Amino acid sequence: MLYVMVSLDLANAKKDRPDFNKLLADKSWVKLSSVDTVWSILFPKANETNYQLIVDVLAKTLLEAAKELKLDQISYVAQIGNAETIGRYVIKKNGVYKTGEFNPRKPAVNFT
Repeated sequence: MLYVMVSLDLANAKKDRPDFNKLLADKSWVKLSSVDTVWSILFPKANETNYQLIVDVLAKTLLEAAKELKLDQISYVAQIGNAETIGRYVIKKNGVYKTGEFNPRKPAVNFT
């Protein structure tokens, strides 16, 4: 199985963001919580030998989104591997920094 995590920026696309989010969600991508514009998807039957196929699927998906929504630009970075996304935070509370964990595949949490 391979997990894919993508962080991206949409240029000049404020009004298109809800449609973009829906397009990815309809393709089984999950928007990770508590971070800006980071998505994840699991390819349960893929392995390292399918790496280039996954890269091509990612490129095709975002090309489709750009064309369908007439976006000026999408720039992205991706991590592809067989470890699930982790969620961690650092917060200052009462003058003391502390760390913690959260599940980024669940709804956003308040770290305070």
